[in-house]
Amino acid sequence: MFILSVFYVHAQRTKIIEPNVGFLDDMIYADTIATGGKATRVDTSTVYVLKRGFTYYVQGVFENKAWPLKIKAEAGTGAKPIVRPFPMTDGTLNSPLITLSGAGNFENIWFDGEGDGDNATLKPATIMFYSSYEGLKFDLQGCIVANACQAGMQFFKYTVYAKVNNCRFYNMGKMAYSDFGNGRVFDARDTQYGLVSFTNCTFVNSTDRIFRHRNGTVPLDKFVFDHNTVVNNSGFHGFIELGNVGTSVQITNNLMVDCLGLGADPTDITVRLTELDKHGEKDASGNNKWVWVGSVPNPTTKYTISKNIYTISAAQQTWYNSHSLTVGAILTDTISKRLGTGAATAFLKKDLTLPNIPAPPVAFFTFYWAPKPDGAGKTKMTTNVVDYNKMDAAYWLNTLNCKYTISDINFIGTDGIAVGDPSWGSVATNNVGLADRNKSGKGLVSYPNPFTTSTTLKFKTDKYSEVSIDILDQTGKVVKHIAAGSFAPGENTIDIQRENMTNGMYILRMNTDGKTSFSKLIVK
Repeated sequence: MFILSVFYVHAQRTKIIEPNVGFLDDMIYADTIATGGKATRVDTSTVYVLKRGFTYYVQGVFENKAWPLKIKAEAGTGAKPIVRPFPMTDGTLNSPLITLSGAGNFENIWFDGEGDGDNATLKPATIMFYSSYEGLKFDLQGCIVANACQAGMQFFKYTVYAKVNNCRFYNMGKMAYSDFGNGRVFDARDTQYGLVSFTNCTFVNSTDRIFRHRNGTVPLDKFVFDHNTVVNNSGFHGFIELGNVGTSVQITNNLMVDCLGLGADPTDITVRLTELDKHGEKDASGNNKWVWVGSVPNPTTKYTISKNIYTISAAQQTWYNSHSLTVGAILTDTISKRLGTGAATAFLKKDLTLPNIPAPPVAFFTFYWAPKPDGAGKTKMTTNVVDYNKMDAAYWLNTLNCKYTISDINFIGTDGIAVGDPSWGSVATNNVGLADRNKSGKGLVSYPNPFTTSTTLKFKTDKYSEVSIDILDQTGKVVKHIAAGSFAPGENTIDIQRENMTNGMYILRMNTDGKTSFSKLIVK
């Protein structure tokens, strides 16, 4: 006898928002039905779809009221739809661009704080995403966030999670309208977070910290900063300020170019050093110690910090030299002690030139140092004398290029993918040969390689071992997992079928009893 069970699943509703019809906020607000004499949401699972290649405007306060706001681009490969603020009747732009009083989920959208294009004369939106909603859940996937006066995101209440993946952030801070201490990517304020994660992102031009969680007694429980590329971070009050931390901190596989551009200035006590007080460490003069990454000491926090590369351009180094500055310490002494011997290589300085990135804003650095009235005299202020090289949308879309190719094992991340944002397709290899890279003693050889239908992986083990294999594409995505099983000591082989692998280069990652080895596979 057969019993048929039927399960009714509430389908996700999709609504396309047509361009050039009205303001985006008004069209989403209007998506209601009359119930009991008042308008209510049609369906709180609705995903609003914007058409590619068009600009949508927001006028006034755009706020979801305890219902989840989900916006994504239509499927396809065209230009991301752009969401901008539109001037109010008095000519000003409302800010924040989006206020979240409910969950926020955004995918493949360009959010631009400037309301009238790249030659904006109005003050841009101060904050792009703002929330004082208790229990916020925030997802940002494949988006561009550009031209915020103060911060890309600022959340004031308990946040369950804020997950940012495969996004790009341009121009955080505008000096004509906001003081130098602003210009943060994520202003977490002093509130409690379950998880904050930045993965596979690129950040170009930011005045202050990439992440700020400074005060308060409630923790940031888990923090992940993995495979990101950061360019031209002035580091006014530092780079990453974690504040009170909880279970774990992971900072891995990141590439940083000209970060902490204003340098570690131990004499700037009353302005820049004021907010580096929570880690509790002092320099030889008794002032707050300059660090890139700081947190309130917590003996139970697990720190995983490795495979991070930073580089300094010639123009940036020349400015440092002319002002007798350095990049300062990267980690607090407390974090370094927790990492043990790994602290020495957690951040490595290397020489590297990216193909096309904006020059560091040394004119701003010089202006900040210059005495008044010709400069800022090391004070927080606004000015229209200097700014970042903002570039236009065409530059961000077509010219910016953070891809690199290098023969240096240090640029190979913990997962076998080149450090930095993997969406650029950077390639790092070992210039002394594959055998030296496999420090666990396993010589990985695949034949044939390149291959069309299948290849045989040959490897050695020195004891009985459980072996698993991941094959990753150039974005770091695992496209194939093989739980190969147990192998005896000596030479062994595993056959790998092409199956769903398209033409191109892949990274093979073999895991054996806690040790990891890498090799390349090419499918043709």
